[in-house]
Amino acid sequence: MKQLLLIFFLFPAIQSLAQEFVYPNKLLSDQGLIEYRRYTPEEARSYIGGNPSYPWNITDWGTERRLTSQNEIDVVSAISSGDSVFSGYDAIWGRSIYFIRSINQGIDWDSFITLGDSTRNLAYMTPSILKNGSNLLLGTMTQMFNEFYDNPVYFKSTDNGVSWGDINLVFPGYYLRLDNFSSFSNVGDRVYCSYLNTERDSLYVTISTDWGQYWNLPGQNVVYLIGIPQSMRIASSGNYVHLVWVNERNPISVRYSRSTDQGMTWSPEIDISADSSGAQLPYISVDGPHLVVSWMG
Repeated sequence: MKQLLLIFFLFPAIQSLAQEFVYPNKLLSDQGLIEYRRYTPEEARSYIGGNPSYPWNITDWGTERRLTSQNEIDVVSAISSGDSVFSGYDAIWGRSIYFIRSINQGIDWDSFITLGDSTRNLAYMTPSILKNGSNLLLGTMTQMFNEFYDNPVYFKSTDNGVSWGDINLVFPGYYLRLDNFSSFSNVGDRVYCSYLNTERDSLYVTISTDWGQYWNLPGQNVVYLIGIPQSMRIASSGNYVHLVWVNERNPISVRYSRSTDQGMTWSPEIDISADSSGAQLPYISVDGPHLVVSWMG
């Protein structure tokens, strides 16, 4: 049975945790479902305080609910803001990316929206959903079917996900050989996009300071890789940007690097895993001084 491993980092300053934590259940999404659990800051603190059990063993979880009827759902991204929960997800080698939301703490769900590009034969993978006021950004990596050309892309909404604009490309065309993983994060209008250039065997982070209008291409080179990472996730808060990935070098390990100057320079990578021989699908979340890294293994 796969397990979820969590690592908590605490910076010197102490701030409150997010109002509520939402974590999609990946094991169940493998079976074609998106399901979720909720727990409060007090319950989260009881885990951070040293309880050896996993959070779902020490908290009173809500009942699991099936939100979609689609099969072969792959990766889910979810964020919460006040009483609202916003989620984006993809289907394995699907030709669309999907958005759902709840405005009453997950009791009811609406705005089941399908996004894509009818002019190209694309697969969509590894979504990230961002929020800035009433603006949402749903980022994902695309790959052209029958070709090895990829591009991070994103869709934007100005009304909390009620309606969405057309597809936007981070790079101007489908000409790069990139890996099929990317990740997006933001602090206000400043958006970070991480990706792997397989021609250069390097992880990059490109930055937009105007909510995706322009990007500093190709971006900052974070690290040269030996072995292709299975996936990556990026998170940001203030001037700090955090990047985590699972590297396929022997032995397989969960790697971490951070920037303290808004993504312009990056620290040497470090291994933050213990026994991670089967590690996959890392996830990272940050709230002020609190940094959480998790992965399946």
